[in-house]
Amino acid sequence: QCGAARDADTALSIVYPILDALAAMHKMDLVHRAVTPKNIILTTDNSVKLINFVFLKEASAYKESEMTIYFSPGYAPYEQYVSRERRGLYSDIYSVGAVLFRMLVGQTPPDAVGRKNEDTLRAILDQTGIPQYLKLCICKAMDMNKDVRFKSASDFKKALRQETELVDIDSIIDQKNRVKQIAIYALIALLGVVIVVLLFGIFKK
Repeated sequence: QCGAARDADTALSIVYPILDALAAMHKMDLVHRAVTPKNIILTTDNSVKLINFVFLKEASAYKESEMTIYFSPGYAPYEQYVSRERRGLYSDIYSVGAVLFRMLVGQTPPDAVGRKNEDTLRAILDQTGIPQYLKLCICKAMDMNKDVRFKSASDFKKALRQETELVDIDSIIDQKNRVKQIAIYALIALLGVVIVVLLFGIFKK
C-alpha cells in the first residue's frame, strides 16, 4: 500500500500511473470513487496497481435519487458525503490529490466535511517543505469547489510534471488583503493627522 510518507519523486512515481489509469477510465465515462492508499498496491516489481472497483460508476448514468453515498474520510470530496450532490470525474481528481497529500505530508488530509467550516489544508501544506508547485497542485486538485479542480487526470499529471503553470490564488488574495489593510491604516493615520491639525487650529484661536 502507499500510505507511508515518501519523498516527492517517489510519491509522483506512484501517482503518475494512477492518473494514467484514471484517464483511461474517465475516457469511458467511469468514476472509480474509492481512490485511497489502501486501494493502491505497490507490487514486488515496483508496479503500481489501482484496485477495488466495487464502487465503479458510470458518470453520465448518475441520477440524484439513485446515488449511493460512499466516502473514505480524508480522501473523499464533499460531494461523496451528500446524496443530492452529483459526483463525477472531478471526484477522483480530489481523491488523487488527497493520496498525494498523504504521501508528502505523512498524515491523512483534513476531512472534506470539516473543511466546509474551517479549511486548514493550505495552512498544513505551508508548514511543510513541499515544493510550491506541488502545494498548488494539491490545493487545486482538492478544491472544495469541483469546478476549480483539474478538468482531467491528464491535466493534473501535466501540472505535476510542471508542463503547465498554476496561479497561486491564495497568495494573490492575501497580497490584496494586505494592500487593503495598509491602505486602511494609512487612511486612519491621515485622518488622525487631520484631526490633530484641526484641533490645534481651534485651540490656537
